[in-house]
Amino acid sequence: MPYARIASAARERERIDGPCYKRFMSFGKNPHVAKAEAEEQKAQNAKDQRACELAWREGARLWDRAAERETDEKRRRLYEERAVAARANADEARKSDPEPVESLAAKIKAPSTLN
Repeated sequence: MPYARIASAARERERIDGPCYKRFMSFGKNPHVAKAEAEEQKAQNAKDQRACELAWREGARLWDRAAERETDEKRRRLYEERAVAARANADEARKSDPEPVESLAAKIKAPSTLN
């Protein structure tokens, strides 16, 4: 009998508030924001230009996803601006040329012993 009361209370709450899955999103936080910030950090720490470009592009994609799921208009615009900035940084990373190596011997290290 207690189960019937719980189920009827849940149905009443859903009738008033709507389906519960539409009310909340990950405890009120947009999960794509943290992922996009992590990709930006990865891009800043990248060692080569291709990895940097890919990280910026992935960050821009995640900012777009965060903007799609945002309900607040001010934050949505902020996320869209950050996506545009990340794409600009990716284009800039593609344009930059790698540092030239004067000689291959300078780049290759001498072998070391294992023991």
